[in-house]
Amino acid sequence: RVKRLKWHIDYVLEVGRVICVAYTVSDVKLECEIASLIAEKYSIVVEKLGSTDCRCKSHFFFLGKDLDSVEVFLDFLKEIESRLGVSFSVVWC
Repeated sequence: RVKRLKWHIDYVLEVGRVICVAYTVSDVKLECEIASLIAEKYSIVVEKLGSTDCRCKSHFFFLGKDLDSVEVFLDFLKEIESRLGVSFSVVWC
């Protein structure tokens, strides 16, 4: 049986794998602001991916091809934490 691809993560998992997930919980909607800060430093993979319900160019970014790239991104999240006053949790897969 062929799995039906529906969500953006379904397409991503066809060609890659999840290494970790970083998230924050907030009473204020920060998704677009966080995406905007990430877009200043990282390449957009597919325009509008994950952001069809807003005006952002994308909520999906290319971080790099290796674990070191992920570590650099997690350091960058610390900058975002201090700028926005939030705290990210990271779950390694």
